[in-house]
Amino acid sequence: MDGIRDRIASGSLPFPVPLHEVPELYARLDEAYRRHQVVELVGAAGTGKSTGVGLYAHRDDRSWYWRTVGALDRSAHRFVQSLAELVAGIDPDVPAFLHRLFGAGATPADAAASIAERVPADDQLLVLDACQVIADEPEALAALDAFLAGLPPGVRVVVCSDIPLPWHHTGLPRRQRTRVHTDGIEEDVRNWVAQALIALGADPSAVAGAPLATTEGEVLECLRQVMPRRLFEALTTLSVPEHATRDDARALGLEPQWQELRSARIPYLAVDSGGLSIHPTLREQLRTRLAQGDPEVRRRVHAVHLASLERSGRFEEGTEILLSAGHWEHAFEWSARALDAVVRRGDWEVVRRWSTALGAERIQRSPRWTAAQIRADHGCGDMRAVRATIRSADVTGRLKGIVSAAPHLLAAVTCAAGFGPDETIRLMEKYHPEDPRGAVVRYYVDVAHGDAPAPLPENYQAAGLGKLVAWSLLLQGRLDHLDAMVPAGHEPLLNPSILLGQAFLGRAERGMDLWERVPRGLRDRPHNRYVHTALKVANGDWAGAGSLLRSLATSPVGEANPAVSAYRCSWGYFLLLDAGPQRAIDWLEPLVDTLTAAGQRAYSEWARCFLGAALLAAGRDDEALTHLEECTASMVRSGRRLMLPMAALALSEARFRAGDAPGAAEAADNAYDEALAVGSLEVLTHALRQLPQVLRRQVRTDGQGSRWSRLVATPSTGRTRTEPSRDVEEAQRSLILRPFGDPSLWVDGSRVAAGRFKVLELVLLLVHNPRGLTRAEIVNSIFPDTDARRAGNYYRQVVHHFSRSTGLALVKTGESITFAPGVEAGSLDQDFERLVDNSNKLWGEGRAARLESALALYCGRFMVDSDLAWVTELRQRLELIREEALLELASIYLEGNRVDTARQLCEDVLAPNPYSDAAYRLLFTIERVVGSEASMTFVHRRASKALGELGLVPGEVRRILLQG
Repeated sequence: MDGIRDRIASGSLPFPVPLHEVPELYARLDEAYRRHQVVELVGAAGTGKSTGVGLYAHRDDRSWYWRTVGALDRSAHRFVQSLAELVAGIDPDVPAFLHRLFGAGATPADAAASIAERVPADDQLLVLDACQVIADEPEALAALDAFLAGLPPGVRVVVCSDIPLPWHHTGLPRRQRTRVHTDGIEEDVRNWVAQALIALGADPSAVAGAPLATTEGEVLECLRQVMPRRLFEALTTLSVPEHATRDDARALGLEPQWQELRSARIPYLAVDSGGLSIHPTLREQLRTRLAQGDPEVRRRVHAVHLASLERSGRFEEGTEILLSAGHWEHAFEWSARALDAVVRRGDWEVVRRWSTALGAERIQRSPRWTAAQIRADHGCGDMRAVRATIRSADVTGRLKGIVSAAPHLLAAVTCAAGFGPDETIRLMEKYHPEDPRGAVVRYYVDVAHGDAPAPLPENYQAAGLGKLVAWSLLLQGRLDHLDAMVPAGHEPLLNPSILLGQAFLGRAERGMDLWERVPRGLRDRPHNRYVHTALKVANGDWAGAGSLLRSLATSPVGEANPAVSAYRCSWGYFLLLDAGPQRAIDWLEPLVDTLTAAGQRAYSEWARCFLGAALLAAGRDDEALTHLEECTASMVRSGRRLMLPMAALALSEARFRAGDAPGAAEAADNAYDEALAVGSLEVLTHALRQLPQVLRRQVRTDGQGSRWSRLVATPSTGRTRTEPSRDVEEAQRSLILRPFGDPSLWVDGSRVAAGRFKVLELVLLLVHNPRGLTRAEIVNSIFPDTDARRAGNYYRQVVHHFSRSTGLALVKTGESITFAPGVEAGSLDQDFERLVDNSNKLWGEGRAARLESALALYCGRFMVDSDLAWVTELRQRLELIREEALLELASIYLEGNRVDTARQLCEDVLAPNPYSDAAYRLLFTIERVVGSEASMTFVHRRASKALGELGLVPGEVRRILLQG
């Protein structure tokens, strides 16, 4: 772009162009842009498209960015790299972002769409020149289409091409693009060509109406006649490089002629500060002439050209030239230097084309090339070839060199390539014995196939295998670790699998917000659609879930993908919910056999769990009991906890039907305990909705004060009812506010979209005033700074949003407004206070357990977006209660010699409140128990520095309080 801008600004215009403006072209482009965003400018080579567009862009102060498509851009991956380099003028981080996209497995079209998202919606012009190069390349055209369709409004694009492009794709609406031809402006170009030829010495009568360069050889012949022979021969020789520099000319002994050519005004010859360029059509004609001349001259010219490419690091271009010339050994040497760039952008088709041309013998003698071949086969889905190459290299002793050349390779491909667990472990232990990558692969194999708990490896996030780590954490139910993998800030989210943790943590709405950080180009990938569907289902939206799961579960593609087994299990469970138990049984029974035979224990457990639930629903209790006993025992042995609450709850029902009431109660308690261990009641409460009789039994057995009774109002929150006023069976509808962290509203155990934050404030107000409030009291509490008329209108809107989102109503009894009869309403802040208060009646471990239950509800700040005075007061009181509960729990842990946990609880207090004298005193006591004088001194310094900001010293707060 800069070169074109410089030449236009200096008056040294590129290629054939009139010496005056081109108003006809400007008018056509202006008219096109009134209704369209993308203009395809079509005209024969040499008709001045490039310079005409350059002059058009240069007319005003609009920002514009230029990219000329080259021969290498026939590869879709390389073309997208060119798009990234175009957008880099706007956002310099885009090339690095593209590298991460290709590393995440994005297709060229996916990556192009994601790049388009990085372009701001400003008034700017993007120019893609010479797009005829990709006219016969469907993948590159699809990438162009995705890029153009993804651009925001306000950005205008010119796509220049010698021929009309085949717009076969659907991503770019017809109304968004149009085609403009250069017919009618060619006469200006013809006149300028004629004038230039006459200035060079041509006979005016011979060049009148001179043809354009597209006419076979006529301009070439005219130049040959009017130019000095030595100058014309130099022009022919310098046609080999696309941009002939002084160094090229010096190497060929043509530096004087090169300087003369730069000074002459020759049609179809562009000059800039770095060298000269010949119009592609004329250059091809000159190259043809050179090929018909002296072979020695041709060889020497090509050698100089290769040297120029080597100096500029253009090894890929040199490889293509050498391959086309049949110089296999030389091409093999150059390809080794080009491989890194090709592999980095995931251009597997280029790798496979080169390897086929170079031959198996050359590929096998190079570890780097063999590694690239394995990656290419893996990227193209040829897992059989991947396994064959790795096994052969292992047997022949070449695999060690391959792993040294590509350290990430073996760990990245073994799981997806379909190696069995034993073979995978053997390869990792042999070639990655101390490597974090090998540790992550072994971890996944142990999680998916093992029969014992798999410890989380150290530095697992540094291994560069985020997808494998995320899936392993999910299988184990390590939802807190999965949540910690969410990138901070607004960084693009390239590993959507980590969002599955949000669904199981009951934070599906947050998961949907995080989904917006997934680049649009990645969202339609099958696995990512599975993730998105899981988030929607967790939000109560089942639309499209069945068709997607059926497609994923029955597709023969990606058999070795670890997630395929999860798709098939999920489809079986969907059948149970949607089509009835028999359809689910018909699908799940053979799936259990298949997964068991393959040694996929984790997925076999899922399938057995769902099959057991289906058999219970079908009344086949004995068979259900067998499957549920086996899968529950396997989950417990292996530490795979994600689905254990559901399996144990179904086992409770199966045991009860078999007459084992004590065993049923034990299984139900295990289900609850495992849900707490996972850190979420989502799976448990979902299972309770299918088996509500288990909940009723546990409440009757344990009593209204038990933890099971806290699930009565809303199983999804684990709440304790502050004022239980009716029996379990009397509760018809439940409404629960979860005000901590990301505030949300839940109806009958399912999250609903409140629509407005004021709806949440309304619910909180009425929950804390169960006898009801007058309309004026509600309005004044929620809209304190608004005049009465507008506040009344706002109140009606909030009530309308509440009724529409929850399906519940407010009723008026006398002057008081409250929830309708039959609605059990509550808020988790009440449960939190009650549990803390009840802990005072207990001692030791019982007290600790009660405090832990209370603190588990406090998962973030209380109603963080509310600035109402009464909410702020309540928030401050809850924060004080939380601080006291944390310190009390830390004291209990210290008494039990759990010093590390006690220390962490003190730090949890100091994180939001660095001025807590009590926390420093307890932390000082902990370090004294440990016996670390250095740590004691450090704690004292921390306390002195923090409290000194308030003019206090450690312990003075306590003394002031005691003095009264």
